[in-house]
Amino acid sequence: MPSNPVLDTNVPYIDSILGQPQKTSEVLYVRVHQSLLMRHPCSKLWYFCRGLDRQGEGKIVLAPQELERLKESKSTIYRWLREGRELGLFTCYWWQGNTLKVILGGLFKSCIKSQITSWGTAGVVPLEQLLEANGRRAIAIALATQDLQERSRFAAKSQMNRLERRCFDIPTVDQLLNPPTSQKLDGGGTRGVVHLGNSRLFVGRSFIPFGVSQSRVCETLNSQPTSCGVSRWTLRRQLDKLDVTKRQITQAKPEYKEVSNVIALGGASWMCKSDADISFRYVDTGVILLNEPNGNSSSRREGGHRLHTDRLCRYFGTAWVYRCNLYGLSYSLTSMKATRRNWKRSQAAATRLSVPVENSVLTLTPLDPPQEVMPAACSLGSAAGDHIKGSKNDNSQNVETEDISANTGEIPDCWYEAKAKLLKKLQERKQAKLKSLESLSYEPMRDYWAHIYDQ
Repeated sequence: MPSNPVLDTNVPYIDSILGQPQKTSEVLYVRVHQSLLMRHPCSKLWYFCRGLDRQGEGKIVLAPQELERLKESKSTIYRWLREGRELGLFTCYWWQGNTLKVILGGLFKSCIKSQITSWGTAGVVPLEQLLEANGRRAIAIALATQDLQERSRFAAKSQMNRLERRCFDIPTVDQLLNPPTSQKLDGGGTRGVVHLGNSRLFVGRSFIPFGVSQSRVCETLNSQPTSCGVSRWTLRRQLDKLDVTKRQITQAKPEYKEVSNVIALGGASWMCKSDADISFRYVDTGVILLNEPNGNSSSRREGGHRLHTDRLCRYFGTAWVYRCNLYGLSYSLTSMKATRRNWKRSQAAATRLSVPVENSVLTLTPLDPPQEVMPAACSLGSAAGDHIKGSKNDNSQNVETEDISANTGEIPDCWYEAKAKLLKKLQERKQAKLKSLESLSYEPMRDYWAHIYDQ
């Protein structure tokens, strides 16, 4: 009986045969752009090809096994290829059996053809997350939300003066939503977290609020002329699909109780008499403008916070104000400064070229004279009508001529004076030239040539 063959451990399926765990495949990442993800469904195929193009050559060969990862039908892939070629995402493509070969297009060309002035927030995401069902819109919403949230935190910190930045520290979103030891944070007077609930984050007077509202995110996503609409319900559904941890900041101040009482009594405005310097006034039906400092800092929002009256609430005998939300997002955002700078330069150059030149022969400007239409009779020659110039002269025949003065031969006296001055200057130049020639000496030249001949 022959002996058992030796197993080759380099074969990928040997681990499953031996009952050992298989090696996990490498996680691929791809850089995506918010506006392209929201606008074009065919961008999913473009980013899939860019994620597999590890060398950055701009061309990719997709085998049938790789096309199955898209989880899309072949008709959908055909449609995406046609749409992507019209948008500049794909330069060309062809099939060789079941294998697809694609040459990728560039970002600038696709933005120009899509009429997108800005590609929005850019970030690096896992490729598998993009390939999930409706993962394209979910990632675009998540990137826009995280970018606006980080901008809000940076603005809250930059508005403080130098001494306040050294004394007060604004905690990060991860520190607020995931406290290390307890729900109370003891890292300074600016944090002021009272309680971390299931849906809200209760903070005190000293907390410097920051975050992003759902209406602001929807406004950013719908800012492009060709973008598709995103509502607040779509925003919530997509973030819930990504299992994003979120909390709404609920802040309490003693002055909020006075504000709510004045509103309940029908007051139109109110100003705090203490050192808090908090005031409000009605600007619209059910909308007030709340002017207050940001936590312990001396900075405040210019013009005040536009706040709906229904965001004031009572909880355990304390007046609270519902502020922005905090979202636990941890995507890797990229600035793309150099690419954005080149894009702005190209846009500025295109704008300059599109402006018509004044007095150009190709375009009419307000400075151009009106152009009359040539009569059709002029092209027929002399047979078209009377061409006698005398009969067409608009000037009258009997025109009185003006008499010419008989003193035309007289020369003014100023001419004689100018002639005398000119002759005097010429005579002075002549005398100066003669004087300079007389001062020349020929002795050095004579000695030089005599020395040459003696040799």
